[in-house]
Amino acid sequence: MKLKHTMIVITLGVFIGLMAGCGSSKKPEQEPDAEKVKEAVLTIEFSENDKATAVNSMYEGSTYLTNVVVKTDQKITDLKFMNAELANADGEVAEFYVNSTGYDQKELSPDDSLVYATEFPGSAPSNLMSYMDITGEEKILSLSMSGKDGSAVVSEAAVIERPVVSNEAANVSVYYVSDDELNGLSEYYTIIDPAFAGEEHKPYIRNVIFKTDAPISEFKILDCEIGMCTDDSTEMIVHDVAYEYGDVDGKTPIIIQTTFPGSASVRGISYIDTTGEEKALILSESGNDGSLVVQQAYIKH
Repeated sequence: MKLKHTMIVITLGVFIGLMAGCGSSKKPEQEPDAEKVKEAVLTIEFSENDKATAVNSMYEGSTYLTNVVVKTDQKITDLKFMNAELANADGEVAEFYVNSTGYDQKELSPDDSLVYATEFPGSAPSNLMSYMDITGEEKILSLSMSGKDGSAVVSEAAVIERPVVSNEAANVSVYYVSDDELNGLSEYYTIIDPAFAGEEHKPYIRNVIFKTDAPISEFKILDCEIGMCTDDSTEMIVHDVAYEYGDVDGKTPIIIQTTFPGSASVRGISYIDTTGEEKALILSESGNDGSLVVQQAYIKH
């Protein structure tokens, strides 16, 4: 019994020794705490002294190139430089359409720098840079040149899809809608013309329906007047945007609650058609039978 007990102790000691030996070996790597991973800090500036290591394919051979030096304190991957078109600068982050890729590179480490040669035509930003940060987040930056001192201006940016352009224009219908037709609609969006939102206009309000068979964008109600007219065209002079709706899906009609006080009273509608062309309509009321008169027009910018 004593011997058995001693053997058990020896066996446990060996097991404990083995465990201790395992503990002294290389510890398994732990996943980094996501909260402790800091995003890379980039330095982006112009240089006349550094030799270009990459050239925007759109401007190869140009004599108006500017060298953009990019450095990072941590490795970044999937670098891409893009030629872009400013789509919207009204939000917190400017939005761009991408036209082409000027240069791409798999990675950039702190030991290296990238000198990218490109052009900065015009005053609107047209150069974008994107990369995958060490945090796993994609970053997009717009690169432009200061009009004051010629220094590099770097801002956060976003890329959006360019609207689909079709060869066929959307079919649009605009007319006074009857109460029966309005009650029969399962869904519609109502716009109250801000110019006639007061109580004094309520007895004279008419419902104008706007329908389209395809998606359109930048739908607006306009304060306007009629300008020059010829046999082929009617000019619209816009004084103000009364209401901006945005995208129309082509399925849900829009009801515009408005009125036309006086014989010269007109309201305007504008939108971007499926062809990418700006379209404009002038609305007025017939002095003969009170019907809605719709004229195609062009906007004087």
